[in-house]
Amino acid sequence: SGELLGPLGTMGGDAQPQILQQIAARLFHHGRSPAEAVNAPRFALRGPRTGFDTWTSGAPPAVQVEGHGAEQWASGLLERGHRVDVLPPWDHGFGHAHVILRDPSGFWVGAADPRAIVGSVAGV
Repeated sequence: SGELLGPLGTMGGDAQPQILQQIAARLFHHGRSPAEAVNAPRFALRGPRTGFDTWTSGAPPAVQVEGHGAEQWASGLLERGHRVDVLPPWDHGFGHAHVILRDPSGFWVGAADPRAIVGSVAGV
């Protein structure tokens, strides 16, 4: 755990809170580093049309999973009756979240999302 300044994201739509929750859970519940949390595969519920209609369209959402996620994600969801879309690894549609936090020993650590076209973390 640590003091969070991020995740800072450039994503939007209904997936944003889902992605940020996954990153926060990896950071604070599972004790992952910012790089591990940001680089980990993501999943998100998505409505049929716009990315803003996940809960309002009246149709069951699809579960989108990144291609570098565990194979069991897609197969397990399909077995449970969900519609699943497997997208390419590190697909930009899963947002561009960056993290900067202070670790328990007081050091600042961070990570830039590989899904972003540009991004980096620098210490001063």
